This record gives sequence, C-alpha cells and structure tokens, in this order.
Amino acid sequence: EPPPQAAPNNPQPKPAGAGIDPGLAAIFDEFREAVEDDDGEEESGGDFDTHYQMGLAYREMGLLDQAVEEFQAAAAQAAPGDGTPRFLQCCNMLGHCFMEKGMPRPAALWFKRGLEAPGHTEDEYQAMRYDLGTAYEQMGDNGRAIEVLSEVYAIDVSYRGVAERLRELQRTVNREP
Repeated sequence: EPPPQAAPNNPQPKPAGAGIDPGLAAIFDEFREAVEDDDGEEESGGDFDTHYQMGLAYREMGLLDQAVEEFQAAAAQAAPGDGTPRFLQCCNMLGHCFMEKGMPRPAALWFKRGLEAPGHTEDEYQAMRYDLGTAYEQMGDNGRAIEVLSEVYAIDVSYRGVAERLRELQRTVNREP
C-alpha cells in the first residue's frame, strides 16, 4: 500500500477565529456575516439577540473586550423592567466578563444593576448577590463582601458553599489590624 499522502495546503484565508475551536470559529463567522449582511439593523444599532450572541461567542473565544462591547450594546437595547430577562442576562454576562478581566469594580457595578432590575426570580437575584459578594471580596472590601454574602446565607445556607466562604472572610477580617 502506498504511504498516506499529506493533506494539501489550504490556500483559502483562515477564518476570523483561527487558533480556536473550529466549530466555535464557524459559529462566530456565521454571526459576523449575519451582522454584516443586515444593513437596516446597522442604523438602529442592531438587534439585541445579535449583540448578545456575538458577546457569548467572543467570551467563549476569550476575546473579553469585544464581548464586553457586544454585551453593552445588547444591554442598551433592553430595559430593566421590560418583563424579559434580557437586561439581567446582560448585567450578569458583563459582570462575569469584567471578573475574568480581573476588574472586580466594574463587575460589581453590573451585578448591582442586575439586582436593581425588577421582576426576576429569587434564584436569579441570589446568583447576582453571590457574584456581587465575590466581586467585593476581590476588591478587598471584605466588609461589603460579608454583608452581601450574609444575605445569600440568610436565604439559603447551602448556596454554593456560602457558609464556608463567610467563615473564611470573617476570619480574615478578625485577623486584620
């Protein structure tokens, strides 16, 4: 049998997401093309779903600055009390992107905005409170972290290991001069 031949070089340009998972790159290219093809939406700032999905794709690829830009555009098209989870989802994603960028202060801002949005479930608010407490902790504001995580604890003592986190934070605060 002849030895297997090497695959020929592909002269086509690499997709925008070269170096990442090919499936994810294909999804990203599909979203990008859809946005570029939609001239009418461009004038009004595009639609919520396109910006939100682009934000998710960018975040998955580790392109956090671009993800933040897309989630901010999506948040601008959603209203806190519009009866949908859209604004809260944007606040959550923006908070997580900023946390991944090592920027807990803007993350806390977005988590607080999410908590201020009316009409969501207690579970959604609980997740926001927990993430806000984490942001405060990363900022070094242990007092506010304890305050917010205590609210989480008061509602559900077993939520995501909050009891142990509170004990650790309280030990840290008690050791501080």
